[in-house]
Amino acid sequence: MYDILEEVTRQVNSLKRQASKARRYGELKTELEERLRVVLSGKYRWLERDAAKTAIDLNLAATELKSLTGQVPNASANTKSGKPPATPRSSN
Repeated sequence: MYDILEEVTRQVNSLKRQASKARRYGELKTELEERLRVVLSGKYRWLERDAAKTAIDLNLAATELKSLTGQVPNASANTKSGKPPATPRSSN
């Protein structure tokens, strides 16, 4: 009878340790998820700002390309008529 009680006590202690480890795992997992959420949301905001800046740069480049493309026929016509070609203005 004493042996059975001793064995049950060992198993209960083992289950207590296992439950403690499972609880700790859950706590660590929750903490990791929270930290990951913070890091990923920061990365998302950074990517959004970078995408907006890139879109602005792209629009500026497209506008400049249209402007320069419009000057090409004028420069070609001026060259044929003997006028010196217009120099593009710097955007800086």
